[in-house]
Amino acid sequence: DSPGKGGAGPSEVFSNDKIHNSLVSPGCLIRGYVENSILSPGVVVEEDAVVKNSILMDNVFIAHHSRVESAIIGKRANISRYCQIGEPDSFQGSKGVTVLGEDALVTPYMVNYQQGLVMPGREGVEMQVAAAF
Repeated sequence: DSPGKGGAGPSEVFSNDKIHNSLVSPGCLIRGYVENSILSPGVVVEEDAVVKNSILMDNVFIAHHSRVESAIIGKRANISRYCQIGEPDSFQGSKGVTVLGEDALVTPYMVNYQQGLVMPGREGVEMQVAAAF
C-alpha cells in the first residue's frame, strides 16, 4: 500500500459507471466505486474499493477491497487493504460520521463501525477512537 500521489493533472477514471453523484478533483486516480462523495486532488481509490457519502482530503489513499462510508478522511491518510471505515448505510440505522486526521494510517483488516475521531498521524483504528459523535 502506498499513499496517494498528488498531482495537478487530469483525473484518471477507469470506468465512468463507478462514479455517481460525486465531485472528483484533478489528479485523482479512481479504479473503485465512488458515490455521493467529494474527492480532493491526488486521491487514489484502488480497484474494488468503495467510497460512499464521504469527503476525502488531498492525497488520501484507499487500498483495494476497502470501504469508506460516512467519513471525513484527512490529508495523506492511508487506508490499507480490506478495511472498513465508517458505518454502512444499513448498519443499525445510524447516520454518524467517522473522522480520520491527517497522515492517519489504517493498517490492513481494520474494521471501525462506530463514529469517532482518529487523531492526526496515528496508526490503527480500534485503539485510536478518541470521541464518539
